[in-house]
Amino acid sequence: MTYGGQLPPGNTNGFNLIAADSRRIQAVARTTVTAPHVEHAPGLNFDLSLCIWLSTDYRETP
Repeated sequence: MTYGGQLPPGNTNGFNLIAADSRRIQAVARTTVTAPHVEHAPGLNFDLSLCIWLSTDYRETP
């Protein structure tokens, strides 16, 4: 990883990256057509959340 972080074990719930300084980071991307809103379930085990809001849905459609 560019910043010295590492991926957590595959069975980890609530975060996606362990930073070099040991912070647990949750990274998500969402598509929104109105004002962005954040929905975090209680008990998720992260120190920092990185949310990327997209105005267009870039997923492939069948």
